[in-house]
Amino acid sequence: FATEIWRRAQRLLERPLAIARHPFEDAIRRIAPPPTGWRALVAPPPLSDTPGESEARWAARLFDEVAQTAPTPAARSQWHRLALAPWVTLADWRRLDSAATALIARAPGDSAVLPARALARYRQRHDAVRESPAIMALFDSALRSMPRVDSLRYDTFDGVLTESDDAWRYGFLPTDRLQLDSRGWAVIDPLWSTPVNEVQLERRARVAEADYRYADQTRPGEAGSETSAGQLLLRLGAPDARWTSRELVNRMIMLTRGWPRLQQSLIVDGRAASWMMFSHPRFGAQSLARMPLSLRPPTILRARREVRPIAPVLPIGCTDLTAVPTVLACALARSSQWYGVPFYGTTDTIDVTAARFRTGRDSVHLYLGAAIPTRTFKTADRLDATAKDRVILSAWLADAVGTVLFRADDPRPLPTSASGYLTAQWMPRLAKGSIMHRVEALEPSQPGGARGAALLTSDAQVVFPLRGFGMSDVLVAASTTSTSQPFARWTDVRLAPNGGAIAPRGSFSLTWEVYDLEPAPDGRVRWSVEIRRERGDTMTRGDIRGVLANSQRAGARVIANEADAPAVAYSRDADAAPVVVDHLSTFNLGDTPPGRHVVQVTIRDLVSGKRVARGVAIKMRAKN
Repeated sequence: FATEIWRRAQRLLERPLAIARHPFEDAIRRIAPPPTGWRALVAPPPLSDTPGESEARWAARLFDEVAQTAPTPAARSQWHRLALAPWVTLADWRRLDSAATALIARAPGDSAVLPARALARYRQRHDAVRESPAIMALFDSALRSMPRVDSLRYDTFDGVLTESDDAWRYGFLPTDRLQLDSRGWAVIDPLWSTPVNEVQLERRARVAEADYRYADQTRPGEAGSETSAGQLLLRLGAPDARWTSRELVNRMIMLTRGWPRLQQSLIVDGRAASWMMFSHPRFGAQSLARMPLSLRPPTILRARREVRPIAPVLPIGCTDLTAVPTVLACALARSSQWYGVPFYGTTDTIDVTAARFRTGRDSVHLYLGAAIPTRTFKTADRLDATAKDRVILSAWLADAVGTVLFRADDPRPLPTSASGYLTAQWMPRLAKGSIMHRVEALEPSQPGGARGAALLTSDAQVVFPLRGFGMSDVLVAASTTSTSQPFARWTDVRLAPNGGAIAPRGSFSLTWEVYDLEPAPDGRVRWSVEIRRERGDTMTRGDIRGVLANSQRAGARVIANEADAPAVAYSRDADAAPVVVDHLSTFNLGDTPPGRHVVQVTIRDLVSGKRVARGVAIKMRAKN
């Protein structure tokens, strides 16, 4: 009885408000007061003006009554999950929190109840930066008390990518797949500077919400997040609360409902009896998930009895009805979407330049220079700005699976409204091997964020040999001054960072090192330098599999695309040494147009004839 009341409540809640209620519909919702002394069922709550709301509240009370008479802890746990489902569907997060608190007091450690408090806190948070750590800790505590088979669903990387990408991941050994998933969560994290991974926290909340919302639709051994509608909630977020309607001609009504960026439309008869259709399960989210994207295009009768087809409304990104015949298949063919997740897709872009220098056979010195735009941050002249407010600039290095190897924070006072950019630089030393890097900026009170990474100019540039003849990467800075003459190493050059972003007609400096030149018989080394500026094409790769597998070809590139560009060339010689430093304190590209460019430096050992080249991406800013 409780389950049927809950299912009826869901149908009523999903019904569009624009369709008028029939008097009979209101009549059957009224329940006469029970006879004096009758205690077979808990009394229903007062009738709500919103169809379905009072029924949902009654279902929650009925489920709670059933749970108290459950013969086993497992059965009680099942009814507890159903008792919380109405509050989740109603988005009544305060009532969900209080109900979960009462159930935990009755059954401490019930793993079906523990995630509810974390979910309620998450959906009520006001400060995404400061409140998230405590909410993540609530989820951690809940997951530790859950059976392993259940807790794994919360943090698995399954369902984050496309269905075919998941099949590819499962072609790896379990230990290798764990490394792929660990790297995946690190890559997808919007800001490493915040205390939690915002996407992972949202994923946990979605699993909990789906488990409660669809608890009455599961098969034996299945969780709500594993149902068809649950999979859509995990990938896209919660569905629309109800159908919306739009009147057409001839009393026809177009109904629309679905998930963010994945809507489905139907056309129904708009006569007075149409309300009866919404008592049928075919209008529920579970049926909607399995609904074909488009049947035969519906037709309507227009003036002069002319019949014209209505074009089917297709979800964004799903145009092949043969490959993705249903709403669920459409979602499974795309990666999960994270609309509304803090910082995801809303961070500004930081211009970053990077250069590696040898420091031995097993380590490198890394230079990171950054130019951080201030347009997304609170400014010092705003009325709500305080002396304690800061913009925290940070540099991050992580290994191939996302473990942080280096972090440096640089708190700055709030910028003024007139300042366009903040600049910063870092020079960490690290062991050889594959690393991920980021430069980030976080202004917690707004909150505002920005992030960026250096763009390489070729796949070959990923590799950085530590032995034999070669050269460092090319370091771009706004200006330089020397600390010694001649330079022994690149660290003798004092640098003013610019992130590789140059103002129109602006000058900048170039610094690099050359290693293991072959000495001539007179004990000196001789080499030639050619510097060429070429127009660059930004090539963005969507190969997520390459990113997860840490492929050398993964990531965006700025590819040189102006082979006939003029070059500057000169020759140099010096006393033989393992390292020689080349430095141009002033370099200017004149009227180079705005956009991405590649500065290619080619070194030729004039004694051995060996040749090596390195490119660096720069960005010419447009005029204000």
